[in-house]
Amino acid sequence: MTQQIFNAENAPYEVVKAAGIAKRPVGNNGGKNKRRIKNLVCAFDIETTGIDAIEQSIMYIWQFQLDEVGTVIGRTWDEYEYFMHNLLLNLAEDETLVIYVHNLSYEFQFLRGIYDFQPDEVFCMDSRKVLRATMFDEKLEYRCSYIHSNMSLAQFTKKMGVKDAKLSGDEFNYNKKRYPWTEMTDREILYCINDVRGLVEALKIEMSADGDTLASIPLTSTGYVRRDAKRAMKKTPHNLVSGIVPDYETYVMLREARRQYTCKQILRKPHNQRCVKCRPFQQLSRCTGKL
Repeated sequence: MTQQIFNAENAPYEVVKAAGIAKRPVGNNGGKNKRRIKNLVCAFDIETTGIDAIEQSIMYIWQFQLDEVGTVIGRTWDEYEYFMHNLLLNLAEDETLVIYVHNLSYEFQFLRGIYDFQPDEVFCMDSRKVLRATMFDEKLEYRCSYIHSNMSLAQFTKKMGVKDAKLSGDEFNYNKKRYPWTEMTDREILYCINDVRGLVEALKIEMSADGDTLASIPLTSTGYVRRDAKRAMKKTPHNLVSGIVPDYETYVMLREARRQYTCKQILRKPHNQRCVKCRPFQQLSRCTGKL
């Protein structure tokens, strides 16, 4: 499919309205959010320039990928606010559009300048480490794909084998000062566009391989391990599990012993043999590539 480039004025907003609803996983969803997630993989990214005099950065271009339809680009926050307003007009009250951002913690610092986030709209894993943020009564949901993949954008797109991989930052020259009125070359714009195109492609490839949808894909890389563990223990009686759970003091000792054992094993192995093969227990460690 040939993808097009749009601006906030001529963006294909009808695609959002026409998109179906992502299928939820089979099982007990009684206590979960009942919002309907649009089956449209989207990504958002910005490029910024540092202003030395005030030690602040400003956004000079933003890009928004609408699945495989095309990329919307703009140069100011006013344009992005206009764009978001039109997205909202094409969403029903109970519908949510999921938007992935690679390193949401950074973009969030700019988004909070145009939107008054409430405490219950932001989920952080640590101080200034934003996993998820919602806007406009949960109609727009931003998710961090960096935390999801635990990889840089270049690594993630390469691993997934996308068509529009991240281009070289050396060629883009981050030291060059650019502003919203700076004329950009086709190659510079392609660099910006590929960041969101490649991210959407990577997410779609991953979801297809894992049988996921936007309603089931784990938010974090460790979510995959937790899900696999739950599936493996599904037929195990709860009372059996609770009966073998150690008390806190024993758990701390076991964890420390395992940590020391793991560290010793890594130090004993030649560098080129580390993390080559994972045993079942080690699937919970960092060598799986999912953590």
